[in-house]
Amino acid sequence: MADALTNTSTVANALQAEYWQSQFLSVLEANLLFSKFGIQGQLPMGVGKSVFWKRFEKIGVSPTETVAASGGKDPDAVAVSVNVVSAILREFKQWVRVDRIWKDVSFPGTTDELVQRLAYDGALLADTTYRDSIFTAGGSAQIGGTAIARTSMKRNGSFSMDVAELREAKKRLNKANVPTMANGLYVGILNPDAEFDLQGDSSWTAIVYPTTEGINRAFQGKTGAIFGTEFYLTTQAKNITDGASAGASANVAQTYIFGDEYYGTVTPRNVELIIKDPFPGSPLNSYSSYGYNLWTVGKQLKSTRMVRIETVNSAD
Repeated sequence: MADALTNTSTVANALQAEYWQSQFLSVLEANLLFSKFGIQGQLPMGVGKSVFWKRFEKIGVSPTETVAASGGKDPDAVAVSVNVVSAILREFKQWVRVDRIWKDVSFPGTTDELVQRLAYDGALLADTTYRDSIFTAGGSAQIGGTAIARTSMKRNGSFSMDVAELREAKKRLNKANVPTMANGLYVGILNPDAEFDLQGDSSWTAIVYPTTEGINRAFQGKTGAIFGTEFYLTTQAKNITDGASAGASANVAQTYIFGDEYYGTVTPRNVELIIKDPFPGSPLNSYSSYGYNLWTVGKQLKSTRMVRIETVNSAD
């Protein structure tokens, strides 16, 4: 659970403020996606804003066979190393000004909705931070279709997302001995453009939909799982909408396929929902302020544990 502190010094009803605090935290945590799959960082006392993650390197396994004549003898030990990766916590904050007349004439429940919208914004900021620092240029790149570089992609069906791309990414992870998550599956994160193209692939529909679970996914808007990878949909998966900046002649979508311990995050810490009603800076109590403050950071731990697929959006 994230730390929380609501400034209630200028809120008449402290119980109401506590309710808004709980609501903010609940919505914030429910809408964080990337932090669900990252290793949680450690914040030891006395080291300031530094966050640390352990990164185990591959154990140098060298099987040793002992013959019967030397039974009971221990083999030579093999080397194991653990590296420490660190990052500095980053602070994010936002606030809105609410005019007094707006509060007086708004419908019941409007303040609750405002608190929820601020929580959505906080989750978006945190997920954007994780994406930009871990995924957008992380892992190993897999360019869609027959392209060998982003600059060679064009707007045609040859470079769009399909099941073949997912199979290729999973093969790469398997050959690199990347461990799966605890449920035995890799994680795939798609944006709506990549999902649109994937759902138009007959190989996807032939495997995912002819089951009760698959039919439910189709009607409920869920993405599904295929070939050992479970997929999640978010607009936070990078969509490079400016073809020129993407280095291609079309808009480019990024899809992330990764295994366990690819990256580390910190569940937002020292989360503050700050309500000042009225705002002290207004001599005539003309408005109130609603805002939040939180600290978080993300870090790639082992680049070989993620494949970043880049494909062309067919519908653009």
